[in-house]
Amino acid sequence: MGEAGLSFRISIASGKGGTGKTLLSVSLAYHLKENEHRKVALVDLDVEEPNSSIFMKGYVTEVIPATRPVPKFDKMLCTNCNACADICMFNALLKAKEHVLIYKNLCHSCNACVRFCPTGALQMADVGIGEVRFMNNPFAIPFVEGVLDIKEEMSAPLIALTKDYSEKKFSNSEFIFYDSPPGTSCSYIEAIKDSDLVLIITEPTPFGMSDSAIAIETALKLNKETAVVINRSVKNSGNVKAFFEEKGCQVIAEIMNDRSVAEAYSRGDLPPESNSGFKSSIKTISDFIFSRSIK
Repeated sequence: MGEAGLSFRISIASGKGGTGKTLLSVSLAYHLKENEHRKVALVDLDVEEPNSSIFMKGYVTEVIPATRPVPKFDKMLCTNCNACADICMFNALLKAKEHVLIYKNLCHSCNACVRFCPTGALQMADVGIGEVRFMNNPFAIPFVEGVLDIKEEMSAPLIALTKDYSEKKFSNSEFIFYDSPPGTSCSYIEAIKDSDLVLIITEPTPFGMSDSAIAIETALKLNKETAVVINRSVKNSGNVKAFFEEKGCQVIAEIMNDRSVAEAYSRGDLPPESNSGFKSSIKTISDFIFSRSIK
């Protein structure tokens, strides 16, 4: 299991959108619960566009408003010394003629401006950034998603909150699957930084392979055990496997290009149990997860 006997946490990630990470996340959670009889939980951390709920077909049972602190300015106390703007690394504060302009969407909530203000003219105040939603579903899999407000530009704070709430709520789970945001920005780092295993799902195209290589490099620099799953794979994919092996990452499974999988996906359904190829691939991946969780 994970560190100190905690849940084993698996981030399902990708270098770009549309490679199938949500389908893989839900399918693995379903397989481990239904076929392996394991205690699992699913967390959708793709907070800008969460869609695991499409497959889970659940309904919301609990909503927790999510907030983050940003500075609030008291004009009466400000001496216009510019200490706050000087210390801000993110250009979230700008000295104007008679007051300080605060750009909340640039603020990283580091609190430096408040600590360096000599008069107490700046204080941190919470602002809403989205919601953490817990949902029931027909699979009886504990499931939560983070949903970022449209006006918000930074997703990492909500990802951190969603992880924190879910780990407290699902503390008895053996495995927690994180449906992570695509790409390699701050949101990706926040999603995978506490994970025990990162699975990169890619497609056998130059674009998909290139972006996945960046995601792999980032995960390895964070000292995360990382493996690759090739989705929509085709025969004679040896050159694709060799590409990732050169990057120092093992290809553990291939999900073959299959119209029936695509049709089920388009309906918001998991591929049927009768699809032996897809089922076999999911079993191979789950076996790999088991092997890494008992190291």
